[in-house]
Amino acid sequence: MADLLKFKQRVEELKSEYYNKNRFVNRKEETQAAIRIQSWFRACRVRTCIRYLNKKAIIIQKAWRGFAARARVRQMVKVSWSPE
Repeated sequence: MADLLKFKQRVEELKSEYYNKNRFVNRKEETQAAIRIQSWFRACRVRTCIRYLNKKAIIIQKAWRGFAARARVRQMVKVSWSPE
């Protein structure tokens, strides 16, 4: 009976030792997994922001090109209609 108690205690000690040894490895793996997830999420947010900014830049470019083209046409009409 005493051997059984010693055996159970030894098993518990080994479990505790195994858990403590692997705790650091598991913690590192969990940290790396969390970093990977956070990096992915941040990258998604950045890509969304860049996509939004690109769309707004296109709108600004369209407006500017339209304004510049109308100004050139006004200038050409002004030159062609001016009496000289």
